[in-house]
Amino acid sequence: MIVGDICTTHDADRLAESGAPVIQINTDDFGGDCHLAAHVIERAASGIDLENVDLLIVENIGNLVCPASFDLGQHNNVVLLSVPEGDDKPAKYPVMFRTADMVML
Repeated sequence: MIVGDICTTHDADRLAESGAPVIQINTDDFGGDCHLAAHVIERAASGIDLENVDLLIVENIGNLVCPASFDLGQHNNVVLLSVPEGDDKPAKYPVMFRTADMVML
């Protein structure tokens, strides 16, 4: 899994506890963008033996605005929401929901 965040490693640290291989990208190292970019993913993936990977999950930065507008070369876009976040998210972030191949609650 490749995990994006502006500054912290909180998500990557929690995921690593599962034993899954995790690569952290902090965009603060690249100007503090609110999204990942394809060249940053390419750099992170260069350390992965992709021949032995069946599924590569890229967690973009945790907002629902910027990530919807940038192509990372992915096969699918998945939006993951929790019920307590509210039912207004599709109205607030229409691009993310229009570009999603799947929405998981």
